[in-house]
Amino acid sequence: MRSALLGLAIITLAAGASAHAGPSADLERLGRAIAERPSDPALRLERASVLRRLGRLGQAARELQTVERLEPTSRALYLERAQLWRDRGDAKRALLDLDRYSSSGAPSVLALRTRAELLLALRRPEEAWRDYDRAVALAPSPELILARGQLDEQRGNLERAARGYLDGLERAHGAVVIRLALIRVERARGQLDSALTHASALVASAGVRAEYLLLRAEIHEQAGRPGPARADRSSALAELDVVLRARSTALHHTARARALAALARRDEALRAARHALRLSPKYEPARALVRELSSPEGGG
Repeated sequence: MRSALLGLAIITLAAGASAHAGPSADLERLGRAIAERPSDPALRLERASVLRRLGRLGQAARELQTVERLEPTSRALYLERAQLWRDRGDAKRALLDLDRYSSSGAPSVLALRTRAELLLALRRPEEAWRDYDRAVALAPSPELILARGQLDEQRGNLERAARGYLDGLERAHGAVVIRLALIRVERARGQLDSALTHASALVASAGVRAEYLLLRAEIHEQAGRPGPARADRSSALAELDVVLRARSTALHHTARARALAALARRDEALRAARHALRLSPKYEPARALVRELSSPEGGG
């Protein structure tokens, strides 16, 4: 029974923490609860996790020692202690605890993701990929699908990256970030018809289409189709003019500057980019575009 309670505590911890005012409030709540039930391993495990997230690793370790005395074979203890070892920079000990966790019951997304990150730190990328793949099978979140695919991209395995993103797109119900990643890989592989198909899907589903029209224009240009590229940029510019009359934002002014630059209207583009930077001085895309358009060869 205690093991089941510990498992439930660790799985629901992140969600429970978000419902409170923050880690400090959690510590106060847990301190009161532990004063009433000092031998409750689930409460102590939760406190160890909060302490770890606050960076109080020594206190977290002492709390986990107490949990180990109360429930020495707890799977949740192995998982929390693995994360503590990770935060202390001891990947090998973290992996040992994750192996104990994995060998004693069903896999979990948190354990697989943590193990993948540790394997990457130890430069064991193929093993990390397999753990990400298993995690995706359990819970196909965009975050995990992207982590798996980016590992393929970094290693130059673009075909497997494309397959993973395509499969992930279906599993994650067409998540935009996955479709954008797939477009990036298809362009890198020279699969421009596929990239155009997915860019068109983004255009068709978006409320404000300008960014995706500009992306599709880039793909048309890459494919040697200047006419459709110019048409998409002109459509994006027209839409942005309407949007900016309703709301002036750095993001949309920057997109407008990109459209103008691609249409060889450099002076207007530079004015739009500078206006975006005035609206948001720390907005790096606007800053980078101003630098590019201000250089002698920029914007064309």
